[in-house]
Amino acid sequence: MCGIAGIYQNDPAGAADGMALSVMVETMRHRGPDEQRHVLRGRIGLGISRLAVIDPAGSHQPISNENDTVLMVFNGEIYNYRELRTTLEASGHRFSTAGDGEVVVHGYEQWGTDVFERLRGMFGIAIWDQGNDRLVLARDRLGIKPLYLSRDGSRLMFASEVKALIAAGLPVRFRPETLDCYLAFRYVPAPDTVFEGVRKLRAGHFLVVDRGGERIERFHTPRLRPKNRISQEEAASRLFDLLQRSVRYRLQSDVPVGAFLSGGLDSGFLVALARELGPGRLDTFTIGFNRGGIYDETAAAAVVARRFSTEQHSVLMNHIDFIARLPAGVRAMDEPMADPSSVPMMALSELAAQFVTVVLSGEGGDELFAGYPRYVGEAAAGRFPWSERAAGFVSRALRRRLSRSVRRGIQGVAIRDRTRRHLFWQEIITTELRRRLLRSTATGELDPLRVIAEITGEVDDGDDLDRLFYFDLRAWLAEDLLLKKDKMGMSASIEARVPYLDQDVVDFALRLPHSAKIRGTRGKRVLRTLLSKHMPPEILRRPKIGFAVPLGPWFRNELRDVVRGTLTEPQAFIREYLEPSVVSEMLRAHESGEDLSLPLYSLLVLELWGRIFVQNHPVDVLSDRLRQAAR
Repeated sequence: MCGIAGIYQNDPAGAADGMALSVMVETMRHRGPDEQRHVLRGRIGLGISRLAVIDPAGSHQPISNENDTVLMVFNGEIYNYRELRTTLEASGHRFSTAGDGEVVVHGYEQWGTDVFERLRGMFGIAIWDQGNDRLVLARDRLGIKPLYLSRDGSRLMFASEVKALIAAGLPVRFRPETLDCYLAFRYVPAPDTVFEGVRKLRAGHFLVVDRGGERIERFHTPRLRPKNRISQEEAASRLFDLLQRSVRYRLQSDVPVGAFLSGGLDSGFLVALARELGPGRLDTFTIGFNRGGIYDETAAAAVVARRFSTEQHSVLMNHIDFIARLPAGVRAMDEPMADPSSVPMMALSELAAQFVTVVLSGEGGDELFAGYPRYVGEAAAGRFPWSERAAGFVSRALRRRLSRSVRRGIQGVAIRDRTRRHLFWQEIITTELRRRLLRSTATGELDPLRVIAEITGEVDDGDDLDRLFYFDLRAWLAEDLLLKKDKMGMSASIEARVPYLDQDVVDFALRLPHSAKIRGTRGKRVLRTLLSKHMPPEILRRPKIGFAVPLGPWFRNELRDVVRGTLTEPQAFIREYLEPSVVSEMLRAHESGEDLSLPLYSLLVLELWGRIFVQNHPVDVLSDRLRQAAR
């Protein structure tokens, strides 16, 4: 796990800027405190900040082949490197390290860009092929590791973080046309970013720059059909074998490995498998919130920790901790990303870093096995005869008797148009409210409906529920959950590994029939069948909580004045792009009892992002100001 960077000059006679590359590498020292190096080869320069996990004393990067004609830096882990090494050595390749990264260099020599499909792991890769005057950049199948690109006419720059590009001279200019997507999804889907002149390489793609120009190709497409015909018990047994192998792969390390542990099913099962496969010490890490109740999972996590004899570490966060950490969290993310769990994730990573370098984490369980209410809603869509108008009437009439998620489900299943329904399941600010909120300065071609249509349109052999799973895999998972895990973990020099997203587990899960995942109003059917044999009954009975941050009560009480003051200041960054009267209306509605905590949080993150990246406000000054206001 590292931070990689590079500069490619368009002119074959040009020279990469070594000073700029050095600054890029240094800017990402938090991603790799163990070693910072860069190499210049005429028009190309490659650099790395390395977090040493496998073969710490060796495997220095950039790394080259035997005759020094292929040079590479990479961020991530290749879990099947031993098998690949055996195959490559049998073909005559000679290795100089004991690490995992060198198989990429020799694999590229052997198979060219077909090597990426052979890699089991997570990666952002840059390869310089000197013999063919070719640069190749690649991002893993699911986007577990990020890779940003920027071209200014004379050069192409790339890095694991946008901050590195800015440090090398990229001017910061905001793209207001991305706001509609950000306010709908809470993130901006790849390849777009909020920075003018910066794009993200999409998951499962590689970019080639050579004498023929620049092109992007796809090396992996998730398969959703044909569905496997398999019984529930057979599915659970097969899933156990796949997850066991996945965890075994991800326990490979020359440094201590621990696990993030919530009170839920996904992370608890990983802990169970890790304890079974690794007989030594296992440290587990949990965060809760001082409001107690559903917001504090430390007690539930402690049950799992006791069951599997782990060394459990917990920390509680209050409203002052949260708001004071928020500016640092926004800066660490690079882009505005309105996932409230990113802040406690940063604190949890800092706790883990005191004991381990690698952690297992449970991302992917919900997206693969139907853990969200929207999957149940999508499965029910079309089964009810009422109209959208009637569904809206029922939802409003039962406002005080039904939860928000149930009311949204009633409205969602009545939407006949697939693309509009899929957007309805995803959006945190409704289309109607966004139209009122966005000023003319924030309009553009990046439309959420078009994004949904383009991504789900890649599925040509699935039904509507398949398309929803696919969208979450390609957008929500890659550009929210996994980006958050990468940025928050690496801010504390922690490598997070995600066993549920092993390629074989993903392939198996996507091709399971929907009946194996959803039964009635409950998802994760096959996972529950499996876990019933391994998890404490009290954990199996708990309702799904997620990484619940008490934003609603905080924004209505302890943090009310902080949020209101920040969003309504005359000099606020968002005033140029959002209607101040609608922002004030949203604040009043939330304070009166309507839950607009996520929409307001998205505005707060955007405001702080603008102050930090566009207006150059120091993070520590913003943090101190928010802390004082929250007391």
